[in-house]
Formats: sequence, structure tokens, C-alpha cells
Amino acid sequence: MRNYQLTRILIILLVIVYFLLFLVVYTNERWSDGDEVHYLAVTSSIMKDFDLVLDNNYENKDYFTHHSHEEKPHAYPGRYGELRPQHGILPSIIMVPGYWLSTFCKETLGLFESNRAFLFFPRLTMLFIHIIFSLVLINFLKTLGFDKNISILCVILYLIQLPIIIYSQAIYSDLLAGYFIMMGVFGVLLFAKTDKYKWLTSSSIFLGLTIFLHTKIIIFSTLLIISSFVYLHLTFKEDDSYKISKWFKSGYYRKIAYCILGPWLFLTAGCVLMKFYWFGSFYFDGLGDPSRKGGYLSLIKRPFTRGRLGQLLSTKAGLILVILAIILLAICLYFLIKKKKFLYILFLLIILALAYSYKGWLGQWLDIEAGLIPNAPLLALIFPGLFIWYRKDKPSFLLIVPATIIYLSIKAGVSWNPGFSPAGRYLMIAIPVLLPALCWVLWSARKIVWLRWIVGILTFLSIVLSSLIPFVGWMGLPYSKGYNIYWRTILNFLRLDFLEPYISLNFLKPKTYYYYIGLGIFVLLLILGFYLQRKITKIEKLEEVNS
Repeated sequence: MRNYQLTRILIILLVIVYFLLFLVVYTNERWSDGDEVHYLAVTSSIMKDFDLVLDNNYENKDYFTHHSHEEKPHAYPGRYGELRPQHGILPSIIMVPGYWLSTFCKETLGLFESNRAFLFFPRLTMLFIHIIFSLVLINFLKTLGFDKNISILCVILYLIQLPIIIYSQAIYSDLLAGYFIMMGVFGVLLFAKTDKYKWLTSSSIFLGLTIFLHTKIIIFSTLLIISSFVYLHLTFKEDDSYKISKWFKSGYYRKIAYCILGPWLFLTAGCVLMKFYWFGSFYFDGLGDPSRKGGYLSLIKRPFTRGRLGQLLSTKAGLILVILAIILLAICLYFLIKKKKFLYILFLLIILALAYSYKGWLGQWLDIEAGLIPNAPLLALIFPGLFIWYRKDKPSFLLIVPATIIYLSIKAGVSWNPGFSPAGRYLMIAIPVLLPALCWVLWSARKIVWLRWIVGILTFLSIVLSSLIPFVGWMGLPYSKGYNIYWRTILNFLRLDFLEPYISLNFLKPKTYYYYIGLGIFVLLLILGFYLQRKITKIEKLEEVNS
């Protein structure tokens, strides 16, 4: 036991040192950019004015404390003409202690004269939160039945991926939302294990708070609330003491409904009413022209009116197709629960087909510059891991995966390109809860030698390329010109920058790349997953016979 505690402490210290190296380089290299500027502008307003009215903060250019050039306000006119935050307010609130420390060091102690250095404490705040949730993530995986070695290894492999390193210190809401979603799922799992209602309440609180990180996440949290009921039903349906046949009439189900729905509805309603008070409309930020006040209708309508898919769905034939697809999805989910494995594959393919556009589902995963997998190749193993996960633990799979895929599909239909930001931004929300799939691949690698080689090679690649970034510069931020970060890093490290235009991967035309190569990659990943599922089943049967 003592050795295990010592090992854990050493791992934590190594992770902290590793990330502090990136923090020092990151802070010394660049000031705030993109949404970071505006989250911190709101933090400045909270500290100086004790309000969320941003007119004077943008007029006075408070953001020059941590930024380098003029910026247009990321804010919408309220009902009385005052500027209100465009983004969720929770990241700005979380940044208050770090921002105050940097302000104190600069104004009182005369430190942090550089705009870049000023960001040290806000970024340290993000890093501190990231490390805490990473430790919780280990316990989350252990609760799903993985041993401590697999859980720790999986989290370490997750931590060394370049997009995770960047977002652990960049002041964005996406990775924070991923951790809050994970905590929401974790509470449901703990309740199923301990039968303590406090875990359901904490789950509901975290899922409710996600709307204050970004209002788009209300879709994800709603889907997870629904799947939580499905999970608890599958978990307890055989237990007569809960009187499952009476459903909501059972006092047990009433308690579950109160604990799951209560805090979540309270927080969601609070955010929606706050928006109504600000804008005079039930308007969700980031969904089109604010002057139109699209509200919930734009949230529902916009995914079906963009691109080729939107043109198809705007016709009567498209409407019929959507209805048929929904019916087919319902049938697939029914047979999924009935253990018809081949329909699981059909279910995934339907989701991919509905989400598909060359700047949609495949783009957010596979774009050369901003996609997740070209910048964190080890995370590609999540997809084959889904098959093993379903085979080994169907209830937790149904709790997490359908809701996640549906959310990512809708998000891909609305937009996926995050602009000037590190790769995989919109996928950060889902990656923490999808890590069990990677765990199942690591578990399978214990039994399959060639799978160990694949994991080892991708891990080595992740470590080497992520470790080169601090010594090369720009911390993996994109050019917005189609250049792959890893190619650029290697060329800069070898002092071969002049070759970049000739051998970079931006010669691949996006539409052709996503449609042919991208779809081919996904098909191979799905085939690999199906093969691994069957391989593991055969190995386990053989072990049973031999024993």
C-alpha cells in the first residue's frame, strides 16, 4: 500500500513539473488571444466594477493589461443598450483569484510588466483545476471497473496529448465543460454503487453548471439526464426491492427524479432567465445574428439549414428522410439494448451519415490543421474501444456514448471549425467521458501483442512531438492556412522551415481528403473495433476452457 501511495505521489509530481514547463514557456511566449481576451475582460469587469456590464471595460481597453492589440467587443447589446457578455460567465468568475493575484503583483509589487507575464496566475489557475480533475478522472475510470494501473496509465496518456496540454492552460471553457460533464456522469455511477442520493444531487449540479460555461452544452446535459434514467433502470431493474414495474409511482423513482432534475432545472432556468433579463428574449449566445433574437428555435433549426445536408433537409423529401432516420434510430436503440450487435454498427453509421458534411463530423476529428486525431493520434483508439466497451459494460456505454455521439453530431452540423485555437476544441467537451473506450483498448493490449505495439508507437509519437513544442514555439497554435502542427514542429526543430510549403499536408484538398481518406480512416477504425471485440471474446472463451 505504501509503495502504491509513493508511486502515485511521484507520478503527480512528474505531471506537475511537466505541465509547469509548458506553463512557463506558454506564458513567456504569447499573450491572450481569441476568446481568452474576452473572458478576462469580463473578469476585469467583475473585479473593478462588480458588474457584468462591459461598455466601460471595452471603451477603456482594459484588455491591454493582458493583450497586444485592439479588439472588437465579444458582447451583445442588452435590452437597454448596454453590452452584456457573449460567452458563459463561469470561466470569467473562476479566473477572479488568478487575475487578482496578477493585478496585485503588477500594481503593488511592480512585477509582471509584460502583458504575457501577467497571464501567469490565470493560466496557473486553469492548470491547477486541470490537475485536480485529472486525479478525479482516475477515480472515475476505477469506478467503471478498471484497475488502478490501467486507470493511471490511461490518464497519463491523455495528459501528454498536445491539445490537452494546450487547453489545460488556455483560458477557454471547452475542457472545463468536459470535466463538468465527466463529474455529472461520475455522480450517477457513484449513486449506482453506493445508493447515496448526494451523488445524484452533485451530478445534477455539475450538469446544470455547464450551461454557465457555454449555453450550447444544454443539449449535451439534457441528453445525459435522459440517459441517466436509462442507465439506472438497466442497473436496478432486476432488484425487486425497488419495484421497477411501478416506475414513477415507486418512491425510489421519485427520489431519483427529484435529485437528478431538481438542481439541473434550477440552474438551467436561472441561466435562461438571466439571458432573458439581459436581452429581453430567450436568446442563446453564439447562434447567429443577435439582432434577430433567434432563441430556442434557432437552436433547433440551424443544424438543418446549413450546407448540402441543410439544403436536402429543407425539402419535403429531406423532412421524410429525417423522420425515417429518427424511427430507425429508435429501432436500433431498442435492439441495441436487446444485444443485437450488428445493429450497433448500423447505429454508428447512421449517426455518421446524418452528421456528415466535409466540414462536419469528419472535419472536427480529421482536419489536417484543427482536427483532433492528426494532433493527438493516440485518441483515434477511442473508436475501436467503443466496441469493446459495449461488449464489456453495456449500461455505462448507454449512459455515455449515445448522448455524446448525438451531441457531437448536432454540433458538427452547426459548425465545427474553431478558428484560431488549438486543435480539437469542440471535442474537448466529450473526450474526458470517452476515455473509458481508450481504457478498454489498453486492457485489451494486455492480451494482444500487436495492439501493444500500436499503443506504444502512438504513445512515443505523442511524447516526442508534444515535448518538442516548447522548444520550437507557438505552442501548437494553427496558422489557419492548412499546415499540420506536427510537420511544422519537426521542420522548425530541424531548422528546415524552408521545406514547409513543399512537404506540408495542406496539399490535400479538404473536400477530397475528408470524403475519401477521412471516411476510409473511420471505416478502418470501426473494422478494427469489431475485430478486437470478437478477438477478446474468443480469448476469454479459450481462457475459460483452459481453466
